Amino acid sequence: MIKKYLSIGTPYDSFNNDKILSHEVSTLYPGAMWVYELKKLLQDSEFKIHTSDVIHRLIQKKTVNPCDVYLYCDETYLESSSHLIRLGCNPLILSSFESPIVSRKFYLKLEEAKNAFKYKILFKGAIDSRRDENCDILHFPSFSRKDLDDNYPEGRDDRFVLVMSNKYYEDFQSPTRLILRRLKNSIPIFDNRFTRSMRSIQLYDKRLEIISYLSNINRLDLYGNGWNNINNLPDKFKKRLLEVDSIKNFKNLLPGTSQKVALLSKFKYSLCLENCQYPGYITEKIIDALISKTLPIYLGAPDIFEFIPKNCFINVDDFKTLPALFEYVKSLSDEQYNDMIASGQKFLRSERGYKFSYESFADEVKNRLLNGKS
Repeated sequence: MIKKYLSIGTPYDSFNNDKILSHEVSTLYPGAMWVYELKKLLQDSEFKIHTSDVIHRLIQKKTVNPCDVYLYCDETYLESSSHLIRLGCNPLILSSFESPIVSRKFYLKLEEAKNAFKYKILFKGAIDSRRDENCDILHFPSFSRKDLDDNYPEGRDDRFVLVMSNKYYEDFQSPTRLILRRLKNSIPIFDNRFTRSMRSIQLYDKRLEIISYLSNINRLDLYGNGWNNINNLPDKFKKRLLEVDSIKNFKNLLPGTSQKVALLSKFKYSLCLENCQYPGYITEKIIDALISKTLPIYLGAPDIFEFIPKNCFINVDDFKTLPALFEYVKSLSDEQYNDMIASGQKFLRSERGYKFSYESFADEVKNRLLNGKS
């Protein structure tokens, strides 16, 4: 008889009612497939896994005792699982796959959240090694080892592909909202340090500069949502992007990791541009490129070389200007290019690469669950 439960916290309708536990749904969202892998790992254990909304209903029906429920919560735990904590469930594992730019509320309350949970799996920048206990560095789960193969695409497009939705860290589409935010930031009683810090690490401007530069030399294929309306962007970027072909001819991409990998594999170069520079904040973007056997052009974590070998990709920050970067890419011989692709495949099959797999993260969660239940 099942006596223990693991609750996966999520507030999204697309995940709720245990939908995220299915292969069909989890494969549609970056980083989500580990939940499906975890369900398989727990099938012969004493634990049954549900999403937080299902657990809440079971507790209301008195089918489940809150003390038998252990919580895995992400950056949305205040919305998805705080009520379960109040009911007496066990806050076991806290993680976050989002950056401080996207999940500002979570990072503002991070110390409070850390104190509530027994185990933490977070990006390196969110961990204070001098004070934090039971904290481990997050490697964003991005691929399954069974997805690796030895086939190399031929005849790839000699252009740069970018899969990225139109987003910006502030919304310039709503003047009223922008004025109110700036007014709040000017009032001394509010703590503005966080806002200033986020502005200093954001990479949205740099990403738009790269889009503009490659568009002007007709070397970019752009995929993603929202590029038909760029009023959310600052005027300086709107003016530069309104006339470029990449924006005019952007294409939507069907959801799902397999569709993205299939697309990337048609191109020689893939732009992997994070939304901020934050220690350890390395998402699925560069792993997707390595899986696709396309050469990643990476912008993001300042400590990227601690996680992924430098012979697997090209780091934007190694170059003073964009012309210098793309001239270097152009100068690569076929042998140099193929060596970097081969190095990426070797990394994915290594112990360091395995840490970025769905299976590895599922195993981490399982081990903490089994160790922490007593």
